[in-house]
Amino acid sequence: AVTGQKGTTRLKDPEAPIILTDLQTLTPVHTFNVFHHGVIKLGFSDDGQFLAATGEDNRFVIWNMTDKTVVTSLMHEKQYTQFIWLKRFQAGKYPTYTFASSTSDRVYIYTLQFDLGSMKYFSTNEQLQLPSAGLSRTYNCCSKDETNKWYYAGTKGGELCIFDIDNKIFK
Repeated sequence: AVTGQKGTTRLKDPEAPIILTDLQTLTPVHTFNVFHHGVIKLGFSDDGQFLAATGEDNRFVIWNMTDKTVVTSLMHEKQYTQFIWLKRFQAGKYPTYTFASSTSDRVYIYTLQFDLGSMKYFSTNEQLQLPSAGLSRTYNCCSKDETNKWYYAGTKGGELCIFDIDNKIFK
């Protein structure tokens, strides 16, 4: 099990640890000290290989759970409000993963793949095409369909935006 913590209010720049716990013994196994102020969301890839988390300090981090190393660490001028793991492709020894995340006004599709030259995973991203007109949207929740074709992003204004994952466009 994993939990994201809120930093103490007694410090100016408090750490917000993520604690990995062994459920059999209920003892902490590892602590990730990356975020400040608080953890917004965290989640494992479907196979448990990676842990991703977003923080109140506008960071988005992915760890490889085999060796607890940081695979991707991103920072944005706006807070990452949510993410979801999407597809996992097995082509050879090292699988490739896709996931979506959003800041308050943008939605991204990421690819996490293994590079044989450096012998480690790295990520690339593409911004999804958004509606050209209408309200300024703040994305704060998400889901996907069981076929991994559609990505649904809910907004603070009560809208449901539907994206075609393969074509990376708003429908």
